[in-house]
Amino acid sequence: MLSASVRNDSYCNQVFDGIMCWPPTEAGSLSIQPCPSYMYSLLPDGNASRTCLRNGEWYVHPIFNKTWTNLSGCFDPTMKYNSPSVVPAIVKEHMRYIQILYDVGYSISLLSLLVAVSIMLYFRNLHCQRNTIHINMFVSFIFRSIICLIKDSYVLPEINSIYSSDENKNIQSFGQSVGCKIVYTFFYYILSTNFMWIFIEGIYMHTFVMSTKYNVSSCLYKTLLVFGWGAPSTFVIPWVIMRIKHENTLCWSTNDVDKGYYWIIKGPITATVVINFIFFVNIMRVLYTKLTAAHTRNPSRYRKLAKSTLILIPLFGVYYLAFIAVPVCMEPMLEVIWLYTEMFFNSFQGFAVAILFCFMNEEVRREIRKLKRDHNLRRNSHISNRSTSRTVEQFFQSEHDNIILGAEPKSANVHFELDEKSRIILEKTKHLFSDGNDPMLNTRVNGIHVNGENLNLVSLNDRTIES
Repeated sequence: MLSASVRNDSYCNQVFDGIMCWPPTEAGSLSIQPCPSYMYSLLPDGNASRTCLRNGEWYVHPIFNKTWTNLSGCFDPTMKYNSPSVVPAIVKEHMRYIQILYDVGYSISLLSLLVAVSIMLYFRNLHCQRNTIHINMFVSFIFRSIICLIKDSYVLPEINSIYSSDENKNIQSFGQSVGCKIVYTFFYYILSTNFMWIFIEGIYMHTFVMSTKYNVSSCLYKTLLVFGWGAPSTFVIPWVIMRIKHENTLCWSTNDVDKGYYWIIKGPITATVVINFIFFVNIMRVLYTKLTAAHTRNPSRYRKLAKSTLILIPLFGVYYLAFIAVPVCMEPMLEVIWLYTEMFFNSFQGFAVAILFCFMNEEVRREIRKLKRDHNLRRNSHISNRSTSRTVEQFFQSEHDNIILGAEPKSANVHFELDEKSRIILEKTKHLFSDGNDPMLNTRVNGIHVNGENLNLVSLNDRTIES
């Protein structure tokens, strides 16, 4: 949290670098503080430093283009830290564009999913087991989009680059604050939850195809809802405990391959992907059998389901299985292709789901068409009611005035475009001008013909004028 104080050329403003709070420091001096005791693997008697330049601004690292805290004095030179990996030049060239693809994809997914959830919740006719599962999957993708965007923007202030004490002065990054670890804990939980709901979609589809019913049992349905949000905590919490005790390094954004604690999370996720792929193969087998059977009842039901399954399961099953087998080390050009492909699928998944299960869903489109039609009818009815009321009132008032003035009443052949409500209004107001108790006026309406919403009034004639 940066200080809001006004800049003074004689001092550098108070600043929080993500780990430590630095007080206002005199320009052209070096601020030194003891290393924070709450950070793992730091020397308790070491010192961290931060340089205040002569112009009253904190030193900005030329590579990272942000203010920099020197934490080299907080690390034991005899202790082995994870050495930074060398990023190939071709990968560095594409990282900016990959990040743009990543941000744009998750932003589009977030907006489209919010619209999809709003539509699903608004129309009551869409409230059913299948769509409730869709909504929960949408929400998991919404959380995934949000946490991915937050993770990247939040972690940057937590990263502090230092120079190691060796001659090559390799740059190492350390992000140790509790807030950073909490963000990554939520990231892994939401990521796991997202995979669980994809898995539940597979379970529901598989059960639906294997059964003759349109809904699963109430017990299984409730179990799936609890499983989707609760199951990830059964392996994310143990992973957090293991990281705190045995691998409490950096921001928990990296994983030691040798220790393998990441498999506490990766194992269940991989299992759901494999099972979903098995579901896919079995569903395709059953659908093929039912669609080719001559005695199959309601084949359109299975054709629609086959279309959804052919798109959904490969999208979330085959894709992940393919990338699970991708080796950690590969040629730089292949790594760039892999990064583009993975970021594209990961970031635009939510958008694809919103299109498939909401915007292209025939039930949803039917409800939207119905809503639009009802809106147009209400608007046209309102306009017609006002126009018809004025026209009828003016017509009868004109006839009444002619009679009072002794003029010859006119025969009229008038065509009105009326809806049902307007016709009722006409019938109720007609007696005002044809009341038999009026000695001066007895007007009769002859030849009323109703055809749909068209009402033809033919020969509205004055019958008698009594003196």
